[in-house]
Formats: sequence, C-alpha cells, structure tokens
Amino acid sequence: MDIKSYFASKKELNPSQIELISILQSISDYFNSRKIIRYFRQLPYNGTYIYGKVGSGKTMLMQALNQSLEKLGEVGYFHYQFLMHSLHKVVRHNTSKHTDNSNNLMKTLACEYSSKYRIILIDEFEITDIAEALLIGSFIKWLFIKKVYIVLTSNIAPELLYNNGLKRELFLPYIDTIKQNMQIFCLKSDHDYRKAKVQSKEQRILIGIDANKQLQLIIDKLIRNKELLNHNVKVLGRNLNVNNNYGNILIITFDELCYQERSYNDYIAMCQHFDIIIVRNVTIIESANNDVIIRFINFIDNAYSMKVLIYMSVNTSLDQIYIGHNYQQPFQRTLSRLYEMNSNEYLFHSKYQEVYE
Repeated sequence: MDIKSYFASKKELNPSQIELISILQSISDYFNSRKIIRYFRQLPYNGTYIYGKVGSGKTMLMQALNQSLEKLGEVGYFHYQFLMHSLHKVVRHNTSKHTDNSNNLMKTLACEYSSKYRIILIDEFEITDIAEALLIGSFIKWLFIKKVYIVLTSNIAPELLYNNGLKRELFLPYIDTIKQNMQIFCLKSDHDYRKAKVQSKEQRILIGIDANKQLQLIIDKLIRNKELLNHNVKVLGRNLNVNNNYGNILIITFDELCYQERSYNDYIAMCQHFDIIIVRNVTIIESANNDVIIRFINFIDNAYSMKVLIYMSVNTSLDQIYIGHNYQQPFQRTLSRLYEMNSNEYLFHSKYQEVYE
C-alpha cells in the first residue's frame, strides 16, 4: 500500500499530518526497496518519535505505515502495553530461575527481535513507573545497537516522559538515547478524529437516569433469555472468576470491574476471552481513587486494542467520569477512545457483523 495514495482523498488532513505522511512514506519506500539500494541510501535517523495530543491521528497513520510494510514480513507492530506485558513476562520467568539481570535479559530479547524484525512500530508509548521505564529504556537501547529501526507514537514529547516520576534520573539516559537516535515529530491538530466519528443513532454508551433500563433492553436482545453462567479465565496460571457471562458476552458492574483488586493481566484475559463486555453503573471516580482510574484506563486500553465491543450505563457525562487531576492526561486518551468505541465506524470490524445482522 502506498501511504500517500491512500490518504490522497482525505480532505480533512491538516499540514502537519501531510508532512508526517511524507516522512512515513519515505520510511516505507526505504524498507520496501532492494537491499543494494538500502546499502547506498541510508535513512538519516535510527527511528522516528511521533507525539501529539489525543485524537490527532497518530494511530491511524501508524497503522497505514504498518500496512504499507506488510509484504516485507519483517515488521513488528505492537501496542505499548502489550509489549510491556511481554517484557515483564520474560523478566518474571527468568527471575524465578535466578539466571540473569534485567539489562542482560533485554539485550537477549532485543537480539531475538532483531532476528525477526528490521523495523518495529510501538503505538501509545508512555511510562508509568520506574521499573517499566528501565525495562523499556534498556530494550530500546539494545534494539538501536542491533540496527532495528523504531517508530514510536506518544501523547507527550520525549523530554517529558515519566515527568516528576520516582527516581526519574535513572531513566534520563534512555531519554537521551531516544533523542539522539530518533527524528522527533510533533503532530499538530485541533481536531479529535475519534470523537468526530460518533453517530448518535448507534449509541452503546448510555448516559442518564434511564441508562440502566436502556442497557437492560440491549442485554435482553443479546442474551435472549439464556441462562447466565459463571466462568473461570486463566491468568498466569491462576483462575479469574467472572460471573454473569454467556458465550462471548460478559456482563459486569463497574464496582466489580474497577473497585476490586485487578491486575493489568486480568484485563488482558477478559478482553481476549470476551468479544462483548457490558458494564453496568459507571460512576464518577473521585480524585483520591487513583487505583480505580488506573484500572479503568487499563481496561479501556485493552478493550480498544482488541476491538472488544463495549456497552456501558453511565450516571454522568463521559468527560466527568474522572474528576481528579493526577491522571487527567491518560484519561483524556481513554475518553477519546470511548468516543470512537461508541461510533458506527467501530462496528465495521468483521467480528461484530453477526451481532447486527
């Protein structure tokens, strides 16, 4: 796929997006060219770091680059949280054997990735804690050493990654590595392309005093008087009990989803196991409930990445679900995704067609 041709008919593109499309096209042309041409025509950087505010089109453009490289067979496309899940899994597995330290593990893993991929695309790059920062920093450093080209998308500039985080000084050398090796591009946009997709006639996120009644009508239509079951989902060798499910449909309250102790891996397992998740009684998350907003963000991240169909009843407007300050930036990304997940376009994925036939 030619990226420029694909977006040629998109009249709503702004100058910043057009400039980025040109950059991504040059990357695509380089990796799709013959080896002898690549030898004499090197790219000026070892990677590209794309940042911009929520809904500016970063993921859309990253997916276009990925599609343009599909015939190459040596491109790896990862959502950041899935990649971190893989890195943590490697560390846990080897730590139990007392075999190695994390830096050497990341070196070994980077060698494995470099044998499979010449270019790696990482979408929604963010840093939330120091352990994560040191793992991904080391991994990226070794990928550069192994001559793997990296494209990252993020909501913030590299110098602001993990800003004000605990022991951030340990991560600063990796920020320098990113800035020294990557072309830094700020994608500017005043338009949220996810929110623009919303169509009022197909609302699945229901708001107001009648939201629960409307949601029950949807449940009745989907379940068709079938008996709801309890089910165990395997999560890293343990059982995660999920009540009230039928086939590929899970019905869960907001309290059960976010106020109970749940790990990131629990949300991965839920979203892998169920194609439709119905969440009852989403309430306002107060500023003091940091664990709750983190769980909600993690759930939506996984649901969005795995194209899970979400239904919700909410007792407030979407932008008022979280009224705290500490996690406003990641919540804005979550909010943007919720708008898209409530759109008709989100239904275009083939896995949902039978639901609406």
